[in-house]
Amino acid sequence: MRILIVEDEVHLAEALRQILWEEKYKTDVVYDGDDGFEYAMSNAYDAIILDIMLPGQNGIEVVRRLRAEKNNVPILLLTAKGDEENRAEGYSAGADGYIAKPFSIKTLRTRVNSLIEQRIKLRERYRQKLLTDPSEIQIESENDKFIDTLVKAIEQNIDNSEFGIQELCEISRYSYQQVYRKVKALTGESINEFIRTVRLKRAAQYLAQSDTRISEIMYSVGFNSHSYFTKCFREHFGLSPKEYAEKHRRK
Repeated sequence: MRILIVEDEVHLAEALRQILWEEKYKTDVVYDGDDGFEYAMSNAYDAIILDIMLPGQNGIEVVRRLRAEKNNVPILLLTAKGDEENRAEGYSAGADGYIAKPFSIKTLRTRVNSLIEQRIKLRERYRQKLLTDPSEIQIESENDKFIDTLVKAIEQNIDNSEFGIQELCEISRYSYQQVYRKVKALTGESINEFIRTVRLKRAAQYLAQSDTRISEIMYSVGFNSHSYFTKCFREHFGLSPKEYAEKHRRK
């Protein structure tokens, strides 16, 4: 798990880094709002700890711009004690929570771990969606629509081994960075891993539901190498395609 810290007080920023390191989180640290926005847009983070009072863009402006760019990374604002106005404005801009300074290490750990747990649950939810037939997916939110659009696009082109990131960006009408961040945030996978997961899921369905030869199934879901297909399938399902078919194929 990777967290971005945006805090202009160097000593506090380093203290935050140390606390999160002890919790086994990887961190990046920047000291002003402009760099915070650029880092958040250029990398896939699991959470951002963001001070409100920053050089350059203030924290609320950063939150507002990130949400306008459809960056849905969880954001925890650092506010001054009793600063109710900024807290309300932060929530309105799209922040997920706040911690009032000064705060205890226990409070920080609790808030950050809570955000990360929510992130993990969200990813698991969308991973489960990848195991569902696209026609059965119920659309509930903008994120659901986004995942549904990508899955259907991959399914419609599943035998095309060249179908990839560029085509997904064109179909979804998102930039590469937007697609990368959203897929990473919602599933924990890179775009290539996400595409491969959809292909493997479809292959597993074919193996369980038909007597089609494994080589034909391999080509039909966009793989050109038997050894690579077998390697990826085993990594994902814990069985080779042949073993999976023998175990799950309907008699």
